[in-house]
Amino acid sequence: MRIVFGNTPKKATAAWGGGNVLLSRLRDFLVAKGHDVVFQLDDTCDLAFVSDPRTAKHLYESGLPVVQRVGDIGTHGKPQLTALLRQTLPFAAAIIYPSQWAKDQLSVYASIPTFVIPNVADSDLFNRKLKVVTHHWSDNPMKGKEVYEKLQRDQESLNIEFTFIGRPCFEVQEPTRHLPPMTKEQLVEELPKHDFYVTASKLEAGANHVLEAMACGLPVFYHIEGGSIPEYVGKRGVAYKDYSELYSILSPMKSLDEVCAEYCDVIEEVYESSNRN
Repeated sequence: MRIVFGNTPKKATAAWGGGNVLLSRLRDFLVAKGHDVVFQLDDTCDLAFVSDPRTAKHLYESGLPVVQRVGDIGTHGKPQLTALLRQTLPFAAAIIYPSQWAKDQLSVYASIPTFVIPNVADSDLFNRKLKVVTHHWSDNPMKGKEVYEKLQRDQESLNIEFTFIGRPCFEVQEPTRHLPPMTKEQLVEELPKHDFYVTASKLEAGANHVLEAMACGLPVFYHIEGGSIPEYVGKRGVAYKDYSELYSILSPMKSLDEVCAEYCDVIEEVYESSNRN
């Protein structure tokens, strides 16, 4: 398939937004899949991919099936863009929105296949392991034995580094980082070295450990049955009801290549459908 892009990706050496990053990676992904990607319309093109309707009038008039990605919907002081989208979307063969919210802002045409494919950061660059910490001076299993065991097990798939400070209620194994109980002065130095705090403790009457974490600026992920913990944390953290929910919260975002694969599926389906018709 020969695909004409409505916009040419800018050089990656300059400071461009996420839309340009996606366009550049999508071009590379489609080429790797065996498709041709060009930036000038000619008689050999099979399909048009539009990411900005302001530069795509000739593509809509070409008679080619158009896959329209809606990025900017004009809400930041560009009402003419919003109007142009409303004019062009009814003529698209498929529409891709970056969020359900963006889709909801524009009229939905029942006869047009519509997809929501969320944006992601470039995981080739934005892929630092997040540092997770907790601390307990008691090894009572109620401090969160089951959750901490699973968090220890799943560090690689979650792309995190887990540090346990204090007396563990589980058998600590690599790659978990284990530090002994600390003085308050030592904790003040150690806790801020991490990105966020996880507590799996339940039925705590007065949970000082989360207060110390929050005082060091760490957001807290806490078990909904934590007793005083939900009361203490309030809006400074996120509750979870079991480990599967915590795992979902901590799971890495999709990669840019996974998102490009979803775009590619839409483009290929539109092409096949246009040939069937």
